Amino acid sequence: MIRLNYQVLAIVTFLFGCTTAPFSETRAAFLVGNGAYENASKLKNPVADVQLIAEVLEDLGV
Repeated sequence: MIRLNYQVLAIVTFLFGCTTAPFSETRAAFLVGNGAYENASKLKNPVADVQLIAEVLEDLGV
């Protein structure tokens, strides 16, 4: 029951974000590329991944 409530809250939050986003004047995204994990293998190029995500978001107008 509690899990269902979290799912409903997540859906409502998502839908609210979708309906108010077009009316925003300024949008910003904080993108972080972390390649220094302690307990995982090193990522090949997290900076390039973040730059690619930034380019895609700009192209989408997000």
